[in-house]
Amino acid sequence: MAESTDLLAEAPAGFAAAVNTVNQLPQDILAELVHEVLDFLECRVGMVDTLSLHKRVSSIDVKRLQGAVNALVFLFREAVRASVDAQQLVATLRSAGASVWKSEAISVLKHVWNERREPILAGSVAQQMLNIGQLIKFDWKLGVSVQSSKVQSLSRCFVSVDLAVADPTGEPKTHTFEMNVAEFKAFAQKVKEMAAVLETV
Repeated sequence: MAESTDLLAEAPAGFAAAVNTVNQLPQDILAELVHEVLDFLECRVGMVDTLSLHKRVSSIDVKRLQGAVNALVFLFREAVRASVDAQQLVATLRSAGASVWKSEAISVLKHVWNERREPILAGSVAQQMLNIGQLIKFDWKLGVSVQSSKVQSLSRCFVSVDLAVADPTGEPKTHTFEMNVAEFKAFAQKVKEMAAVLETV
């Protein structure tokens, strides 16, 4: 029997409820969803389309479907990180208890992971998924350009951002950029959208 790993040790809040939603999906739709999640992790698609998924399983609301997608993204990202095989994945899911993962869902996850695991781990895709860096520091300042060598009266507001990011080797790198007011408002809106998605997990 394969040994279970600790893939789910750092599962986010709401993970069990999201797994319950995964368990409610018909097997064919779950298989397609897992393929789409793996395509997302391989950067083949920009996002998992929960709205079209909702059209096929309208009995489950979009927020719960997004939670299911997030749970699968977490699970398979951790599976790549730990380089688990299909048997280890199954052992891990079963160790969570039958009340969490249903055998039908486990069967689908095992089948798809068995099919997709080797190409993912063999390629540079696994490196891309894992080597994303870690945010160390986020500093910002609001400034006003009053004058420049080319313009006497500039009076332009801007936001300057300094990001310190540790690369996969732990080496910190600083990235600095400036945004005008319109760009900053668009950036702030994107951060709000990300926060709203995080609330669904």
